[in-house]
Amino acid sequence: MQKYSTEIKPNFNKPADNITRGYEFCFNTRAYLNQKREACTLDDKTIAERSGYRNFSKFLRKRELWHAMKMAFPRKYLDVIGVDWDVLEYVVELDQEAFHEEMDKPRIPERFTVRYFAAFYGSRMIGECESEEQAIERVKAFSKDSNFRCCINYPQLKTVFIEPDGSIWANLYKPVMKITNDRVYFGDTGEGIGTVRV
Repeated sequence: MQKYSTEIKPNFNKPADNITRGYEFCFNTRAYLNQKREACTLDDKTIAERSGYRNFSKFLRKRELWHAMKMAFPRKYLDVIGVDWDVLEYVVELDQEAFHEEMDKPRIPERFTVRYFAAFYGSRMIGECESEEQAIERVKAFSKDSNFRCCINYPQLKTVFIEPDGSIWANLYKPVMKITNDRVYFGDTGEGIGTVRV
């Protein structure tokens, strides 16, 4: 088994992401919402006002985050642009199917993130492995030897966390549709894990 150096190698704003080619979080949902946005015949100022925004520039900034799926959408906004709630539910189901299909594919990560201490991360190559399980075991050995928390991140899909005590757990970024009184949330993507923001 490959032995890793425990020397600190900082990682400023360059996460150790493992690319998931051909999969995009909420692809169908995003496409539908962008289509409704473009098809809306109201001008942007009217959409902002009807959505409850008085500050137009704030509305424009937030709208970009909504359509990038980085922030929950206001329900009023979705009503204003003419979203059909049954169609929205259907496209979220399509995205959930795509997520499950992607999760079923075998994957072998190339990199992992090391948490040296809060908000200070590094990235490392795992080395050649024959399976994801073998890669996780290598990172687990590094974590135990170094006493650093680690993770293997597949943005928009999942993050596998490896603790120095040998425990392993994962966050899955499954598309969802959670509706509250005033917001609609489609889930988290796990992007930015292991990045330092200064």
